[in-house]
Amino acid sequence: MNWNELNERTQNILFCVINEFIKTGEPVGSRTISKKYNINLSPATIRNIMADLEDIGLLYQPHTSAGRVPTKEGLKFYVNSLMNFAKVPNILKNEIDRFFQSSDPNFQNVLSQISDFLADITNYIGIVVSPDIKKLKLKHIEFVRLNDRQILVIIVNELGQVENKIIEMEKESISQLQLDKLSQYINNKYFGKDLIEIKNEILKEIEYLKNNFNSKVSEIVDKFTNIEWEEDAEKEVIVKGLNKLIESDAVKSDLNKLKNFIKIFEERSQLLELLDKAYQSPGVQIYIGSNAPYLEDMSIITSTYSKGDKILGALGIIGPLRMDYETIIPLVDYTSKLISSILEKS
Repeated sequence: MNWNELNERTQNILFCVINEFIKTGEPVGSRTISKKYNINLSPATIRNIMADLEDIGLLYQPHTSAGRVPTKEGLKFYVNSLMNFAKVPNILKNEIDRFFQSSDPNFQNVLSQISDFLADITNYIGIVVSPDIKKLKLKHIEFVRLNDRQILVIIVNELGQVENKIIEMEKESISQLQLDKLSQYINNKYFGKDLIEIKNEILKEIEYLKNNFNSKVSEIVDKFTNIEWEEDAEKEVIVKGLNKLIESDAVKSDLNKLKNFIKIFEERSQLLELLDKAYQSPGVQIYIGSNAPYLEDMSIITSTYSKGDKILGALGIIGPLRMDYETIIPLVDYTSKLISSILEKS
């Protein structure tokens, strides 16, 4: 069943129940809806509609004498409807704009600050997934002689991020002059290409490099192409704000939920697996009560940021099922678009 299959009256009742539940965390009764919301229906009629919503799995009743609370499916219905009209409140929008105007010009520092900012502004957990360096374009590369057996490789990508790798030589090292020539060759030939492209193209012309540079340079090139970027350059996930979430009403009274949120920081594999899905398509992605361990009582809202048509990373919010979706969804969307705008200008 989708949202459009519910008539307007039923949609309104579901909206009211979910809004009240998000505010209070308590089961919602028909009399509460009748008194607090501008619905011209009797408590009995409201109660019947709530019973119908329970029958189709969008609400449930924790106890016989209690009101109803939304199921995960009910929350998904609610969230899908918000996607069509939710906007960032002007006060919040201005605060986001001020943050970006005063943020650190270093992109990696900005990512960390964004995670803190999202946590501060929502009192939930802020997450930012940094770009995969293998997919970023080369701006500059430099080989620096450290000693007879070690060469430092300094790579600067299109975002100004710096990645350092050390190559261990089997033979005695070469002069810095020869290393400068190799740096110049790679910079001239591969500027604007990503590390994966560079590696594949160098492998195709390895014989040329061996014939036009000495054997020591050939060893450097060979080791450079064998650097395990996939393992070492795994996307970094910056997670901030657990202390704020612990103090929230939605979590601090539930020890099991609290333990699960702490597990996010201790065991990130499940979170990483879920966040990887956010890279599959641009825009906002919403996960309500994931089946993954530790995430079943949480909602995760993410949005990708990009440069051109290339998705570089993602950011978002992790919070309880009782999340203020009406504010959080447009907040995450707007923030990711601002980052994309900054990247377009870089």
